[in-house]
Amino acid sequence: MDTELPSYKLLEELKEIKLHSKNILEQSYRSIEVCRNLLITLKREVIAKGFDSIEAEIEFFKTIKQAPLVHLIYFSEVHSFEIQFPKADKNSQLKFIKKKIGKLNRFFLYNLDFGQYVNSGATHFDKEYYTRDYLDSFHITTSKFYFQDPDFCTPRDMLLGKFKAYNKLVIYLDERMSNLENNRNGKEVKQHATKKYSGLLLIQIGWNWFMPYGIMDFGTRMALASSRFPKSFRKFLIIHQGISTKPTRTSRAEKIAERYSLIN
Repeated sequence: MDTELPSYKLLEELKEIKLHSKNILEQSYRSIEVCRNLLITLKREVIAKGFDSIEAEIEFFKTIKQAPLVHLIYFSEVHSFEIQFPKADKNSQLKFIKKKIGKLNRFFLYNLDFGQYVNSGATHFDKEYYTRDYLDSFHITTSKFYFQDPDFCTPRDMLLGKFKAYNKLVIYLDERMSNLENNRNGKEVKQHATKKYSGLLLIQIGWNWFMPYGIMDFGTRMALASSRFPKSFRKFLIIHQGISTKPTRTSRAEKIAERYSLIN
């Protein structure tokens, strides 16, 4: 299967939709329809023809399917966000955006290991993650999708799609918040050379701080790492994510940290 053609045609169609849409809601709705139709077409082709090799199957679920899937998730989230967005009161609108950003950042935190796998370009788990033979061994972890067609899904193709779509969504929400703070009501705001923790930077910072704690459970890693976050990053977590970085059991955390030689 040609890996470039579906992606190229989809991107061209999405550009046309953006150009001829009156607003973001119309653009999202039409984009969702296009992406869904392409996924239906790809599914029929997969069921009818199958794959010649494991490598071809991995390539399809890791690359080809991702083109419409990522945009489908992204525009679905944007559409849902915009129809629920408060119509008035700037403070309520900012609070709504920050709450959504907080949910996205929690998603990235809970999926740190998979995020590192994707960002590092690793491939050693591709067979388990992106082929259909391992659905029983590697359970689907995306809570919004309780059932997925075993003929057209793998253990991690949906998670990969969400990971990439949410990266795009963080950028959209950052711009939305900047527009609102600058009273630009949807107009494009130029990027200023100010220090700001974006969603993408949060992933990298979060990974760098959590990495030393190895395979501990998330709660323990959170407690241990919190005391080592830069003050500005702790403030960012508290304001934007609603996550308290003060360990609830300081003495227990310190004991564990000493055991692993993590604090001086």
